[in-house]
Amino acid sequence: RDHIKERVQVKDPGQERRRYFRKSVLLPALVYRRGSDGSSGMAGTVVDLSLVGLKIYIPHNCDIEQDEEFDTIFTIPNEKAPVTLRCVARRIVGCDKDACELGADFVDAHLSDYQKLMRIC
Repeated sequence: RDHIKERVQVKDPGQERRRYFRKSVLLPALVYRRGSDGSSGMAGTVVDLSLVGLKIYIPHNCDIEQDEEFDTIFTIPNEKAPVTLRCVARRIVGCDKDACELGADFVDAHLSDYQKLMRIC
């Protein structure tokens, strides 16, 4: 735990709100509302990623609301299996006619998925 804090924790919290650095990525993803069937997934793009959350662009008509939980699936380069994470929407901004920018925190990530995140972040 101490190793992770030393490696990714921002040095001056007064300059940066985030506790952990985010890595810029472009990863295609699927987003599912919690409790929906598997056929109702929406395509999105993960644009940055950290050990505790992500920013993703999703269709503007996705109807995910602040503090709502959703699932996302994406593949990290050089990994065979996709990462499946439960997230909670924290910030929804920049909605226009094409997409919304959604900031989310991870909820109860499985160890194997968390290990994959550690390899990229």
